[in-house]
Amino acid sequence: MESEQKDIHVSIHEIRKSIKRIRAVLRLIREEIGYSTYYRENVFYREINRSISDLRTYNVLLLTLESLQSDLSGKIPAESLKPVNDLVREQRERKLSEILSDDKILRDLSVLFSEAKTRIPDLPIERNSFKAFSGGVFRMYRQGKDYLIQARKDPDMHHL
Repeated sequence: MESEQKDIHVSIHEIRKSIKRIRAVLRLIREEIGYSTYYRENVFYREINRSISDLRTYNVLLLTLESLQSDLSGKIPAESLKPVNDLVREQRERKLSEILSDDKILRDLSVLFSEAKTRIPDLPIERNSFKAFSGGVFRMYRQGKDYLIQARKDPDMHHL
């Protein structure tokens, strides 16, 4: 059972990483596909990620707490972090149980993934060259440069 749960957490992490990659490509080709298509597709993939984000968040929190316990084992007694650890573990298990017991969530995710496979080939990409995403590359480069200038002027955590 524990191995099965670990596989689920790994799978959810991989799904979320894949969707982040898809959304990054959509940002790159925004000028090529048009803003309305970009917006529609971005929202579609964002919503898939949101449906499983809580479980991923609880899993990351739990892994972080376990890492803290290990790193601080000589300085902080394990029992002092146990209540927080137990609470996060309980929340993670509750969320996992919700997802696994609710056929609707799993069915909805399955339908969304099936739909996603058919959507990508239908994107209105006219050019099969660097020009298809050059506008996005230059826009993102310009934004990065602007963010760097702002961070140098005001190096607070938000800007960094």
